[in-house]
Amino acid sequence: MIVGQRGWTAALLLAVWSAFALAADSGDAAPAARFEYFNRDIATFRVSLAGYGPSERAANARMRMQAILEQQGPGLVDIKTRDGARVIQLDGGTVFMLLPDDVDPLADENLDVIALAASRRLQEAVEASRESRSLAAWSWALGAVAAATAVGVVVVWLLGWARRRR
Repeated sequence: MIVGQRGWTAALLLAVWSAFALAADSGDAAPAARFEYFNRDIATFRVSLAGYGPSERAANARMRMQAILEQQGPGLVDIKTRDGARVIQLDGGTVFMLLPDDVDPLADENLDVIALAASRRLQEAVEASRESRSLAAWSWALGAVAAATAVGVVVVWLLGWARRRR
């Protein structure tokens, strides 16, 4: 009976040790983080870079993006290759880097495909952001609001007039 207890104790210790080992392995990999700008997903970071985890990489990309946009440049997005990584730049300033391990292992993609898609989404986000702040866009929106208000006033007046005619 004592040998049986030792067997169960050893099995229990092995199970606990295995659980801790699996937890430690899964804890090493930080969860993927998305870099978003102007309500658009730009890129997904899956691995650390220079000691920065995926969420820190996304936060840093947002800060660099804001700093570059404040300079009011032409808004040109470009892709450079550096040491096997793809560097996404805006107006010559680095916004973020995509690494080979940032590619989704379950998707049929490669680094060049995700870099090109990210640069296109970044370009679209920059253009949409600038358009939303342009004087022409604000003027058009203000005109649309004024027209809708005028139509609403006319409809209310017509309803009141029709009610009085009864």
